[in-house]
Amino acid sequence: LFSPAAAIYSAITFLPSTIAQFLYPKFSYLYGKYNDKKMLIPYVKRIYILSAALMLPTLAFCYFALPWMFERFVPKYVEGIFAAQIFLICGVINITSITINIFYSIGNKKSVTLYTFSKLALMSVLPLACTLFLEPLEAVSIGTLVATTAAAILGYILLIKTLNDSRS
Repeated sequence: LFSPAAAIYSAITFLPSTIAQFLYPKFSYLYGKYNDKKMLIPYVKRIYILSAALMLPTLAFCYFALPWMFERFVPKYVEGIFAAQIFLICGVINITSITINIFYSIGNKKSVTLYTFSKLALMSVLPLACTLFLEPLEAVSIGTLVATTAAAILGYILLIKTLNDSRS
């Protein structure tokens, strides 16, 4: 029952990681050329705005299309619709991970480490904690949603703090 949700999560998180691979050299080049972190702020804003503009309509369409698609093409997995919908949302929230590459570009190991270990802990603990209150399939999906949201918020806070810090 979890396989379709996992496939959706893998597919939708593939996009941010691919985009990030293309943007990392650009961030590094700009920072190397100007030695000014604030130069990256407009790029971060554009990424967030463009991501929202592209992903939100896609999310809305797919969220409501999933039940029909499951019933039509994989009826044995209809119990996994909710988990698939939640993982779809997780994937959209995870698009914010693109901007975390800025930490690598400017050599901010402290933020990379804090973000990485925090996300790892959240993604490990919250789905398990939710199993105390929910059925396993719902627990994993909701725990992952909460963990992904918390990691995205932490990443954004670290990013804004880092980019606005006057020290290079």
